Amino acid sequence: MTYSKDSILALSAGADATACLWNVGRGQEIATYKDKHQKRLLGTAFVQGERQIVTCSEDRNIAVWETATGRFIRNLTGHGNTVNTVAARPGRREVVSTSVDGTARRWNIDNGAELNRIADSPQGYSSVAFTPDGKFALAGGTRDGGIRLWELDKKALEKKPDDKKADDKKADNAKLVVGSWEVAKADQGTVPVGSTVEFTKDGKMKVTHKQGDKDETIDGTYKLDGDKLSFEMKVGGDVRKKTITIKKISETEMSTADEDGKAVELKKKK
Repeated sequence: MTYSKDSILALSAGADATACLWNVGRGQEIATYKDKHQKRLLGTAFVQGERQIVTCSEDRNIAVWETATGRFIRNLTGHGNTVNTVAARPGRREVVSTSVDGTARRWNIDNGAELNRIADSPQGYSSVAFTPDGKFALAGGTRDGGIRLWELDKKALEKKPDDKKADDKKADNAKLVVGSWEVAKADQGTVPVGSTVEFTKDGKMKVTHKQGDKDETIDGTYKLDGDKLSFEMKVGGDVRKKTITIKKISETEMSTADEDGKAVELKKKK
């Protein structure tokens, strides 16, 4: 059930694929919105000015209607699965819908255009709401327990319960990787066992290994983004770039794997 701003009117969504407009005080049905959805309705909303309403359904569509007459105006199409809910943006002729397809989408109801897809979640969303000023939208109800927050007219922001953990992990990895490591185990085609790999705080690195009776050192730079370690090494006159994944890291051990799954295990040198 959705209420108008003055709480005089209410919209109901039915399992019979029909929505109804009611005068709350009188208990009187004012308008009916039907024959456009193929499956049960799950949500309704009054759009800015309350001259139009929107309905969403298990049939994947969002319909725009004229409030007073029940006249169908257009469909907002694009979702790949059930549309769970729809909410109107305060002060704008826009709505945001959430779906089992894992997306929350922002629409212009005057031309039916999808303005952007402000979220993607494999778990899907079941609810959406706006801040009173209409600047932010929040979508939730995912199985991962997350709530996503977006500043609609700027770059999307995302806040999840595990964001702090992810940030902490990045900081920990950046701190732990610094130092000298000795290669204890390595798949063929990676780096020789016994080599030393050194990472510095300022993003520089060097690999030292035996070449006959001599030590050979290769200099380079690295960047760390979460568990992704990207580096560039100068070998002769060439610059070689590669990205590997840190599978495990502690104060004493680190294991990595490249894009082909080739693994390297290292021990921290004292």
